[in-house]
Amino acid sequence: MRVWIENRSPLTRWILVPIVFIASSYLFYGTVIIASWVLSITWREDAEYNLWVSKNIIANAVSAYCAAYFSGWTAPKFQLATTCVAASIYFLINLFLIYGILTSEGWWGSDTIATILSTSGGVILAIWMAKEDFD
Repeated sequence: MRVWIENRSPLTRWILVPIVFIASSYLFYGTVIIASWVLSITWREDAEYNLWVSKNIIANAVSAYCAAYFSGWTAPKFQLATTCVAASIYFLINLFLIYGILTSEGWWGSDTIATILSTSGGVILAIWMAKEDFD
């Protein structure tokens, strides 16, 4: 896959960056959810808790990491900067969620807090890995 992307023109690669960002986010989130549902067959009494953890923590962290990292990986130049821009999208969403937590009552719960923490952890890891791989 990397060879296929590297053989594209820079313009095509810049066009692919937002597509890769959205597609990888959805694909990896869905893959974790489906895998957790398949594994839930073997989780007897802890199935509900394990599904909550995989949906709200693992899937969000993996989705944020892959979206940010792979968008930088697709970019022809400024790969670290592209990863940081993609990560900032998740941070802006998290700021919106935090604003909603502080100003509104009743619409948020532990799921929202878990989402904020897991996506933040995922994009921080993506930036850290991008610094090691792209510089």
